[in-house]
Amino acid sequence: MAGMVGKLKKNKKGSDPMPAIPVPKRTITVELIPTKEQEELKDLGDLCSKLWNQVNYERKRQFFNGEHGVDIKGTYNKWYNEYKDMIGTITAQQVLNKNNEAWRSFFSLLRAKKKLLLPFTKKVNPPGYWKDRKERKLIIVLRKDQYKIDEEKQEIELRHLGKFKDLAIRYNGEIYYRGEHGRLEIIYNPVLHKWYAHITLKASEKLNRKTGKWIKVPLTPKGNLVGGIDIGINNLFAVYVSDGTQMLIKTRVLKSISYYFMKLISMKQKLKNVAEEYGITVEFVNESYTSTTCPIHGKGCGERVYRGLFKCTTSNKVYNADLVGAFNMSIIPSPNDGGVEGTTTRGIGISWGKTTPLVYMWTRGSGLVASYDSMRVKRMDQNL
Repeated sequence: MAGMVGKLKKNKKGSDPMPAIPVPKRTITVELIPTKEQEELKDLGDLCSKLWNQVNYERKRQFFNGEHGVDIKGTYNKWYNEYKDMIGTITAQQVLNKNNEAWRSFFSLLRAKKKLLLPFTKKVNPPGYWKDRKERKLIIVLRKDQYKIDEEKQEIELRHLGKFKDLAIRYNGEIYYRGEHGRLEIIYNPVLHKWYAHITLKASEKLNRKTGKWIKVPLTPKGNLVGGIDIGINNLFAVYVSDGTQMLIKTRVLKSISYYFMKLISMKQKLKNVAEEYGITVEFVNESYTSTTCPIHGKGCGERVYRGLFKCTTSNKVYNADLVGAFNMSIIPSPNDGGVEGTTTRGIGISWGKTTPLVYMWTRGSGLVASYDSMRVKRMDQNL
């Protein structure tokens, strides 16, 4: 189980909330189709990988030999001078910068583990090598001014590659975001024998595939409501909105779809990405005790009962436990206004006893349908 909440920040001049609209950061992946004359792309990828492995080997040796830390600057300068003429000064910088980022992340995790902030992590490992078995992975890292995308010709032009000439390589795929481009990473898949370009950008427009028109992202929110979402298994989403709206999205079919989206983290990232494009700020919160805390009276009242239900022992009413959790998560950001730790305003204006949650079921034939339509499309599912 996991929880998330759409959060509104407060205005500096007062307490009126206003949405904090993030800039969506996205990665677009397209397949590159190099010609036989452009197969030198493999040589460039091999040299970039070799640079990564050599600087990484020296840094790991310094770390494990107990020397006075890892000489990031010294190793950077050494290997930059070694490779700058072969793959270009900018390309060498990008590979080394990426390795620097990996080592900074490693040291941050070590500090967090030392402070007991990673209870479920047994061991933190230093950055690995760009290798698959005994073969080097072919990876090219380019700065945003080293490439240019021509959508009409479906070409990506690569520039400033040292001893390698500039390349204009055709690609197969759709560029469905526009915005300020960032780093480009080109990776060879030895199993499929294909090259893939991963383009990072700060999105300002998104292609609406139904209409073929470009729309601005993020959109401006139409309201200032706050919602809590409890992510689970049988109920994929239990949703509570601050206007009293409640809904459950069932998942008995979704259990078999990519093994619960393969990973919970993937689902959370997808939710965050979609919310960003609608101008909604998402904050992931600790869901501990949220489904066992009474939404009306707070702690010390209520208990979990049979089959995912929560009973308020004061009013003797029974609620869906996942919806109780979603409500409590929606007010965690403001505990003084009735959050999990608050007591003063909890439950005021909430029509828990009157509101029937909307229930949706995922069907392979029709997608999400309301509960009263579930039986109507059941036969459709069986015929697929």
